[in-house]
Amino acid sequence: MKRCSSCDKEYADNELRYCTECGTPLADVPTKANAQASTVLMPNEYTTKQIAKSEPINRVPFPNAQVYDKTLTKPRKREIEELILSSGLKLKAFHWEEAISSVFQRPDVRVSKLVVESTEFYFLFNSARDGSMSFIRCPGVNSKLEEGRTGDWPYQVAAAREWLAAVKAEIQERQELRLEIEDSMSGTELDALLGVYQRSAFHRDLHEFTTQSAATGNPLALVLIDVDKFKHVNDTYGHPTGDEVLQAIANTIKRITAGKGKTYRYGGEELAVLLPNFSADEAAALAERIRKTIETESIGAKAIKITASFGVADLPTHATTSKDLLEAADTALYRAKNLGRNLVRISGEPEPEQRPRSVSRRLPDGSRLSDAELETILTQWFRSYNAFCPKDGTSLDVQEIQSDETVTVDLIISCRRCGLMERIDADPGQR
Repeated sequence: MKRCSSCDKEYADNELRYCTECGTPLADVPTKANAQASTVLMPNEYTTKQIAKSEPINRVPFPNAQVYDKTLTKPRKREIEELILSSGLKLKAFHWEEAISSVFQRPDVRVSKLVVESTEFYFLFNSARDGSMSFIRCPGVNSKLEEGRTGDWPYQVAAAREWLAAVKAEIQERQELRLEIEDSMSGTELDALLGVYQRSAFHRDLHEFTTQSAATGNPLALVLIDVDKFKHVNDTYGHPTGDEVLQAIANTIKRITAGKGKTYRYGGEELAVLLPNFSADEAAALAERIRKTIETESIGAKAIKITASFGVADLPTHATTSKDLLEAADTALYRAKNLGRNLVRISGEPEPEQRPRSVSRRLPDGSRLSDAELETILTQWFRSYNAFCPKDGTSLDVQEIQSDETVTVDLIISCRRCGLMERIDADPGQR
């Protein structure tokens, strides 16, 4: 028979070592044979120390227990915060919270509690007076209950790393579930391939946003996007790869415009973005960011490079009705395609200045010797073993060189006064 010294719960399983309610180590219940010999129970090391010091065991309920905050040192807290950042989570989503000194109601235990905002997730660091540490984590396990031992600081860091991975997975799963719920609520309006709104939703929202813009006086920007040379992708790599390219571009657009507007599939490889409260210049800046991102991406296993063209217009600058706004953006898109693709053009934007092309030509090197001057130097040297600089008449330093591949002798000449240095091939065919 086993008994918990903290909550007095008894267990018939003699193999059980810790209380399943509070985690306190269990002690054997004395039998009649040794009841007189053993009148004092020593269920764990802590109780042994308390009795040795003649200190009463703490049985004070939580409302009277002291609150301990900032148990961990600042360097250790910084280490945990750096661990959060390295896990790809946002530090502002976590905060340190005050906690009761011990879930075991022990006065020698201090607690630091790290909590994830707006969730039930937390990590509880328990630090005992003797230097040992344990933890409780959600999601996760209690080191005392599940692993039956405490650990040092590196052990706590490893446990926190595992906890952060579990938190990240839980958050991602909840986000995916939320997106699935949102998609199911508007599933009939979403394109099955790209996960953006269909063309029917675009025309409805364009009419509604135009009405709102006219009533409030706030601008409404429209961006039309067309994938450049998309037919070539389908013809070269096949339609499944073309679908993969469209999905990657749609995901890029959704990511960059998230919280700013709505994305739609307007045609086969053509998409549209409605941006309430955006002027044409602001929409063009956003479109340029999308354009650069698409241009630098390598899509799929085949690392396909692709570009897109953009046409931008807004209410009330370029139109007063939804029909006129669509035509203005479409005309700007047409101009972007005609001007070379991979461009962002605003409706009515002035045409780029046409400048005459100047052909750059390679100019002769005035410092080199002419063939006639080289021939004169060769003649002087082989007649009298003395040659003169054609620029200033100074006697030249001459070195003869003969390689294994040629029969003739080449000369390396240098002038001490003007700095001339050149190699002369004695064979005229090599010059």
